[in-house]
Amino acid sequence: MPAHDLPLIACGGPPCQVISAGYERIIGFAATAEEAAELVVENLPPAPTLTGSTH
Repeated sequence: MPAHDLPLIACGGPPCQVISAGYERIIGFAATAEEAAELVVENLPPAPTLTGSTH
């Protein structure tokens, strides 16, 4: 998955600004780096499904 398809933390803050993939919108602000990382994880795109997998 290309990096530009993922949300990111835009600045070191505080507050930390979390931006959506492609810089489309601000997802939110977080008081700590940990909270910012949680926002990033919450806004990750769904995992790709593997066709033909038996697992």
